Amino acid sequence: MSAARFVLGFAASLALAGGACAQPLVEAYSPPSAPAPPDAMGLLVRLAGLLALTLVICGGILLWARRLNRVAGADATGSARLRKKSSVALDARCAVHLVEVDGQTVAVTTDATGVRSMALLSEPMDAMEMEEPAAPVDGVPVEARISG
Repeated sequence: MSAARFVLGFAASLALAGGACAQPLVEAYSPPSAPAPPDAMGLLVRLAGLLALTLVICGGILLWARRLNRVAGADATGSARLRKKSSVALDARCAVHLVEVDGQTVAVTTDATGVRSMALLSEPMDAMEMEEPAAPVDGVPVEARISG
């Protein structure tokens, strides 16, 4: 008896569900509406504003770096320890620069690859030892022997 009840209940549920299955479960697909196009003038204003902001930041960094470099190159009295005296271009890629470093003159040669050589041209007067004049030989001073 219980098997017959089960079969009758199952048949009734299928009959009731059959009407629901005949209808489609998913409605017809309709694509979403297209978004509004972007405002061209608004985009250009934002682009120009961001470009101006970037240029202002870059200019500030350049000024800040120059100021730091100037302060780092000067001692407490404000005079620079490294000073460029002159520069001569030998051709489009080569040059000779005369630089004074702590009272010493240095020649620096450069080319397209960078610094080629450095040569000390003079020593500061403090570093040079003043020699005693040579003693006269046979009563004749050294200056007379050189000129004579």
